[in-house]
Amino acid sequence: MQVSLASPRPLTNRFIVVIPAYNAAQTIARAIGSVTTQRFDDLGIIIRNDLSTDDTGKICRRLFGIETAGGDFSATYAGKEILYIENSNKLYGGGNTYDSVMNWVHNPEAVVAVVDGDDHLLHPDAITRLSYAYRDADIWLAWSQHQSTALKASGQTGYSNPLPGDDIIYSSRQYWSVSHFRSCKAWLFGLIDPEDLKDPFTGEQFFRVAADAALLYPIIEMCGNMHSRFIDEVLYAYEDKLPTNEAAIYQGIQQEYTAFIRSKTPYRPLDHKAEAAGAFLAVDLTDRVKPMQRPGVPAFPAVVLPAPKKN
Repeated sequence: MQVSLASPRPLTNRFIVVIPAYNAAQTIARAIGSVTTQRFDDLGIIIRNDLSTDDTGKICRRLFGIETAGGDFSATYAGKEILYIENSNKLYGGGNTYDSVMNWVHNPEAVVAVVDGDDHLLHPDAITRLSYAYRDADIWLAWSQHQSTALKASGQTGYSNPLPGDDIIYSSRQYWSVSHFRSCKAWLFGLIDPEDLKDPFTGEQFFRVAADAALLYPIIEMCGNMHSRFIDEVLYAYEDKLPTNEAAIYQGIQQEYTAFIRSKTPYRPLDHKAEAAGAFLAVDLTDRVKPMQRPGVPAFPAVVLPAPKKN
């Protein structure tokens, strides 16, 4: 294992997992272990300690043999590239994912997935199974089924489903299909208007609650059914009965946040990858349903994407 306490460098791996963690001392080792033991080549891992007040950071450092207290680090472990980042500001669940992609992922074609610090993957080939969807170059968004702790006693699995018809996707956000284990192409994050991620109730940069929905609805709408794939396999353990689960922490206000996010105007679908490249490079696409102020070109290297296929 190689460990560096120097400033971490951005990742360029083909598949990158973000692990956001807040007060996850009881579960973070299991979450990280379920990712580092994946039998998948070219894998990067970004661990975000979101101002934890327990021993989350200490445990992360111990896992990688670091004795010093505090600070970011990078490591190579079991052939995986690891970044550990201690936040200076509270980013919450979705903010950790968005900030990781925009600042620490320098491969626009990377597939980015999320494993929350209180959850874990159920199989060492979970990432391999999810990655199969991306063998089709037209797939930009893929997700699996999960096992919900809250539903397990009743014999049910989780909340993931195939997407509804496009007529529903672009007329209303009154559905929920893309839950854990979810992933998408990194360049999609660069097309989300940062204003759509801002907490309207506190003025903070990112939603405290339901931030995953604020990220996912635009991504689902840009991809549509044409560029999405649901994998009906249980690959992920969703520990929604733990007291550290976001839904448990913010139970009293979650409905209010979700209703606000669902009231937003849907994004227009991207018809093909060349159009996506145009949007990514800040070309003015005036017919987009959701009026967007481009946040500027993310810190990704230039990428040449193929022209749209002719019918």
